[in-house]
Amino acid sequence: MALATALPLIQTGLSIFGAVSANDAGNEAAELAMQGGELSKGASYANAADVESLGALNAGAITGAAKNNADMMRTIGYANAQAIADSTLHNLRVYSLQSQEQIKLHRRDERWHAGEIRAMQGSSGVMVNSGSPLAYLNAEITKGIEERQFMQTRDAYAMLGMADEGLKRSLLTVQQANYNAKVTQDNAALQARVTIAESVAQAAAMRRQGDISCLLYTSDAADEEDSVDLGGRRI
Repeated sequence: MALATALPLIQTGLSIFGAVSANDAGNEAAELAMQGGELSKGASYANAADVESLGALNAGAITGAAKNNADMMRTIGYANAQAIADSTLHNLRVYSLQSQEQIKLHRRDERWHAGEIRAMQGSSGVMVNSGSPLAYLNAEITKGIEERQFMQTRDAYAMLGMADEGLKRSLLTVQQANYNAKVTQDNAALQARVTIAESVAQAAAMRRQGDISCLLYTSDAADEEDSVDLGGRRI
């Protein structure tokens, strides 16, 4: 009879003990779930920060490489422009020397021809062509002067044309180098902005995922805390 009376008490005590133990386990599980949620959120936020940092580094590398390429384009362009200018100046000097030499040869031929006319006058005193030998000599000298003036004017215009062409080519080379450098840097800047925007968007998605994971863990923890009855069973 005593045993029969004690048995329900023992069963009740065991049930209470089981409920307390289950409740403690549920609380522990809930706490672990909350910690897991925070860890997951922290990891997501850390990964997001890494993605943003990597995006910024990539963007910096893109713009840095573009700047180096642009500087190289300008350097090569300016060197080519200087080479064109130097070549033009050299050609002008050569042309000037040739022009001066032609003028000297023309004067020498004129003197030789004048001497020939004087020799004919001194030896025979006869008429040469039409008019006196002196008139013929003056006419030849005048013609020689006019020919040299034409040659000098022609050469001057030719040298001006050469100088103008060389200058335009040199300036065009510089402009082309500057344009190519600008396009390179502009394209790189756009690519860098796209890279940063993509990294920011990816980081934001990671943070949202971390927040969602944390909420899910927290919700599961709340369920763990509320799902224990006195019988120690999960409901």
